Amino acid sequence: MLDKSLDEFGTALHSFQDTYSHQYLTPLSHAILGHNPDKTELNVTKAYRMAESSFYLLRGMNAVENGFGDKTNKDYNEETSQMWTQIKGSVLDYLKLENKSQTNIAKNAAVAKNGKEIKSK
Repeated sequence: MLDKSLDEFGTALHSFQDTYSHQYLTPLSHAILGHNPDKTELNVTKAYRMAESSFYLLRGMNAVENGFGDKTNKDYNEETSQMWTQIKGSVLDYLKLENKSQTNIAKNAAVAKNGKEIKSK
């Protein structure tokens, strides 16, 4: 996929995610509340639904871009569900954190934003 298409997908994904945190907000109420609607720890249930939906969208995008490998569509979908089952507890723990800046996710994102290689342990 072209970088432009990935950028467009990322922009669309962010907009989709904002539909969860900005639901029922008017521009005025958003201005009054500031960034509070975007803080996952203030509404973990809503943030969790957003994270799960985002995960499935990303897996779908992966299938579109890379195919199913040697799996059938059904097997790929089952694998996706198993993956979510494995990570959902960690996702929930992360969403509950007030300060996410010292997590590995935040550190890796900062490194990626600066164009440096991310090294996994």
